[in-house]
Amino acid sequence: MTKIINNAVLASLLAASTAAFASTNEATRIVGGEQSTAVQWPSIVSIKSASSASHFCGASLIAPQWVLTAAHCLFESNGEETLASDIIVTVGEYDLTSSPATPSTNVEQIFTHSEYNAVNSVNDIALIKLTEAVNTPTISPVDISDTTYFVDQGEEVTVMGWGSTVAYAPDQTIDPSYPGILRQVTLPLNTDQQCSSSLGSNYTSEMICAGFPQGGADSCQGDSGGPLVIKTSAGWQQIGVVSWGFGCASAGNPGVYTRLALYADWIDNITQKASITTNTHFAYTAVNTQEIKQLTVNNGSNSSATFNYTLTGSGFFSLDTTKCLTIIANSSCQFPVTYAPTNSQTHSAAIVVTSDIGNSTAMTANLSAKPLVDASSQLDLVGLTVANSEWATDGDNSWVANSANTALQSGVISDNQQSVLMATITGKGHLKFDWASSSEKDYDLLVLNINGTDIKEISGNNSFSTKNIYLDDTVNKVLWIYKKDGDISYLNDQALLRNISFEVMTKAEYELQLIDDSVDDIVDEILDDIVDDLIDDAVSSKSSGSIGFMIFLLTPLIFIRCYYSSKFR
Repeated sequence: MTKIINNAVLASLLAASTAAFASTNEATRIVGGEQSTAVQWPSIVSIKSASSASHFCGASLIAPQWVLTAAHCLFESNGEETLASDIIVTVGEYDLTSSPATPSTNVEQIFTHSEYNAVNSVNDIALIKLTEAVNTPTISPVDISDTTYFVDQGEEVTVMGWGSTVAYAPDQTIDPSYPGILRQVTLPLNTDQQCSSSLGSNYTSEMICAGFPQGGADSCQGDSGGPLVIKTSAGWQQIGVVSWGFGCASAGNPGVYTRLALYADWIDNITQKASITTNTHFAYTAVNTQEIKQLTVNNGSNSSATFNYTLTGSGFFSLDTTKCLTIIANSSCQFPVTYAPTNSQTHSAAIVVTSDIGNSTAMTANLSAKPLVDASSQLDLVGLTVANSEWATDGDNSWVANSANTALQSGVISDNQQSVLMATITGKGHLKFDWASSSEKDYDLLVLNINGTDIKEISGNNSFSTKNIYLDDTVNKVLWIYKKDGDISYLNDQALLRNISFEVMTKAEYELQLIDDSVDDIVDEILDDIVDDLIDDAVSSKSSGSIGFMIFLLTPLIFIRCYYSSKFR
């Protein structure tokens, strides 16, 4: 679902791996090959959205409670790491459409590599800790020396996934086709020299590549994060993780995979020793306010351990690690990080964590933020006064008043960007607004998020509709986030809001008001129909006296409507 991009923005598009894509220079990565058998790859994993149960990336089970995938699969368009609660995994998945569905497992924590670079896809690797261990065969990694030998010899490898089966060249526009059944394809490893010759400076030592010179077989869009495996004397082992490529199965453009053997210590440190939340992004904090997020430190060893924390970078971040200086064996601890910006610049910091666990290495937790700025002037332009609220906006571009000053309009943004409008509303009560979108259906989205939870989204070419919702927290953070994917642009690529209001009330009062409004709407429709019929009759009789008589008959209906409504107030 990507459009033409340059090498500098390659990896920012890779996370959206199951949607349709258009012209592209690079893609998340089965073309060619064949269907696998149901029991052939027991350690294969499908990563799915927790809300829709739809597959978006592949992965592999490397330990009873640990799943390995690509880092780019686990970042949102705003730069935030995907929440563990937003995804589920199905281990041993085969048929995505099977009924009953393959049982899923929830996710406890996500660890992306702290030095993952979304610009050049270096260190494109991540670990997912499951909430509970699964009793399924796991797959082990190939070590460094064997990896080097297999690459130098151009050995055959196999990659599997549920990605698109349609080949395409860079810059070519195609319609992808996604299978429901797990597919696999066998490819030759390319030597490092061959990879560099084909891919230039985009290929680094942290990667391996595989494919035929003439193309025709490859991993593709939707296969990201899945395993590249090789048959060894120890059985099937994993040598790579599906990462990126120029087109799919395109001549002269082998697919690129993360070189797994280089990350053995990183994996061991997280799964067996110590780890910390890798990336934390504060995307929705207004200037001169503060936001607090919790970071988790894990002691995966079999003994109690002491931890030390060093914060460097922006002074707008602060932390309190008092409760996490000592962590007992095989347990975790959370500590708060506060972000309190006083200007609208982009801010970053890093927390370096060390411990006295034997042979453990230092860990880094990256902090980043882009504050929102005051938006009250834009509300003034459209004549909006919303009770008990403070307003801020930003993202990749701010919301503004539209040219007619009749509605708020999302900022002009490019692919894989977002425009954010935030209201901090104090008190419990009724929030009401009209919203509309003019954008690509199902891919460019206007999302309503309240207190950290996505409530509703709209997409496509929609006229204004009214949304009612009850805010039940003492302080409510309400976000309207317009997100663009990497696909070609349709319509106006914008979202609109108008008639925003908030009224403090109880939940019971809110529910009665909704009933009242519904009755009013129904009566309005009935009256409109009656008026239309009466006018038609009167016009057909060509009698002004008839029209006057009909209006006389209509008058009691108007009073009936008012009386009927008043019973619910």
